[in-house]
Amino acid sequence: MRFGLCCGLGEADGALEAGFDYVELPAQQLLANEPEFVRLRPEATNLFFPGTIKLFGPEKTPYLDYAREVIERAARVGVSVMVVGSGGSRRAPEGVAPADAEAQFARVAAELAEIAEPLGIQIAPESLNRSETNVGNNLGKFAQSLRDLGVGYTADSYHVISEWVFDGNEPAAPLEHWRDQVPYLPTHVHFGDRARVDPTPGDPDVELFVQRLKELGYDGRVSLECKRRSPGDLARALRDCKQLFA
Repeated sequence: MRFGLCCGLGEADGALEAGFDYVELPAQQLLANEPEFVRLRPEATNLFFPGTIKLFGPEKTPYLDYAREVIERAARVGVSVMVVGSGGSRRAPEGVAPADAEAQFARVAAELAEIAEPLGIQIAPESLNRSETNVGNNLGKFAQSLRDLGVGYTADSYHVISEWVFDGNEPAAPLEHWRDQVPYLPTHVHFGDRARVDPTPGDPDVELFVQRLKELGYDGRVSLECKRRSPGDLARALRDCKQLFA
């Protein structure tokens, strides 16, 4: 298992010095900062589409030329996984049913995968909670819609926790909830607690999330995507993360 940190270019050197195996950087920054990406060798990226690109509705904009360029550059600098969240781009506008937009988004992800896979990159969209978008909120259903088109997914603990809290339906059987929401082996993992800070041992939400990943035999990358409990102590955050997955 490899542990990384989602961060910007300014924090990347500190993350690697603290012992993280890799950094996960914003894909949008690649277009203007390719030499820095070459130096840092990120294994993953997030923030795939800028908010100016709309995937649905009357403001729909061309996206494949942008996608092709950022994927090809990512391949040049050694990226293995590209997470696609991009809540603003995939939000269903008025007049477009979110269920229809979710099916369309899965097709967009399949188009991205068709470009990326020959270059050695996996496309791994993540579910987001309803404060961020209205498409792809239920991870279990979202992952299945992607799987139907041969695309993997990112399991993000914070988004799933905050979505069930948003619903007001704290599950009576939380491990069964995680089994429903993480139905099969993910491609990639984002890790944060319900307050979106770095998790600590003893947190029941994240411990059950980790238990579900272990049930599935997950042994891939885990990127901390959260605020820092102690901003100057990345090494402590990494130790806690490793202890949770030990």
